[in-house]
Amino acid sequence: RKLRLAKGQYHHTLGLTVHALWLPPALSHVGAASVSVDVAGLSHAPITSGYRPAAGPVVSFDTQATLPIERGGAHYDKLGDCLRTATGRIRLSVKAERAAKGVGATAAAVAAAGFGSPGGGGGGAGQWTIGDARVELLDLLRGGADLVEEPLPLYAGRRPIEGAKLLVSVAAVDALAAIARASRIPTYHMAAELADAAAVGERRTKSATVIQ
Repeated sequence: RKLRLAKGQYHHTLGLTVHALWLPPALSHVGAASVSVDVAGLSHAPITSGYRPAAGPVVSFDTQATLPIERGGAHYDKLGDCLRTATGRIRLSVKAERAAKGVGATAAAVAAAGFGSPGGGGGGAGQWTIGDARVELLDLLRGGADLVEEPLPLYAGRRPIEGAKLLVSVAAVDALAAIARASRIPTYHMAAELADAAAVGERRTKSATVIQ
């Protein structure tokens, strides 16, 4: 096991790809944006940044991040606790920077309209936090399928920002399912499998009774 870990080989990983940011007309003055990710409090760091073309509402990223998951490790135990208490989530925070001085609305005007806070998160005068996108880990596990180029809405606090989407892919179901099985955490997906197995067993019992 130690040799495998030394080589960077893990049984499971949680993978995240940030593809693009879709901006509404109210944010058309954004010239650059960056995304930081927090996976259930395990990591919180910028993973990508990009510039918006002169025309168009999209900031392209296509950047990947991977979190190794190994039984007995800190990440493994923390994610197990998050699934057990339904408190774990992936939080993606989006910050923006104006294209040029005096172009478009000011950061203060954007904040007044409900689009994040100017200068938030330690940014400069021309930077502000647009909002957050979230993925609930337990919901992802219960759904039984990874997210593939999923457009996630952005929220300013609890309020969705109309027209703002973060396109992401999340590969985590296999790792989360392994943790859930080892920790005996029930999920909708696992409950359905158990119900199917019970139904098959009942049919076999009835068939055996008829044959006798």
